Amino acid sequence: MTSIDTVVKQYRKKNAPVLRPGFVVRVSEKIVEGGKERVQIFEGLVLSVKHGKGMDGMFTVRKIASGRIGVERTFPLHMLFLEKIEVLREEKVRRAKLYFIREQINKKTKKRKTQERNNVFDLTVRDQDDIAGKNSENEQEKDEVSDKSNSEASQENNKETKNDKQQSAKQNVDSNKKQGDATEQGKQE
Repeated sequence: MTSIDTVVKQYRKKNAPVLRPGFVVRVSEKIVEGGKERVQIFEGLVLSVKHGKGMDGMFTVRKIASGRIGVERTFPLHMLFLEKIEVLREEKVRRAKLYFIREQINKKTKKRKTQERNNVFDLTVRDQDDIAGKNSENEQEKDEVSDKSNSEASQENNKETKNDKQQSAKQNVDSNKKQGDATEQGKQE
């Protein structure tokens, strides 16, 4: 591994999403103004993705602002100020670059077929150790432990629901017997 790779590895985001043209995304970007920080959201259609998941990867998002004015922004995929990228839905397109949408009228752009998606990719870096990748083994162990505890909890929930179903079935049978007895007594009188 060269020295350039070690420097670049610090800034590469591990959970960067796979974006494609046609995705409707919501990008949350952290903006620092003076001493204040705020999160600005930009939501729109991905027109193009360039250079994939590499360090020079970029994607262009277009939204229609007030009126008919289109606004486009190009984001570097591994930019430090990107907090998260949410993939809201996926639209069926057959092009690698959707630049033709710039000239289309609003009605034509809305006729595309869509598929709902709710994927959120949190891109925030937790601490400096995570950047250097020092705690990757500890994180894997924690993930394995949490997966085991989650599976055990789901098994317990399944057992509880089975017991609840059995109890409710018994109660239904008992109530049916009581109703049947009451009707028989009414007939005998």
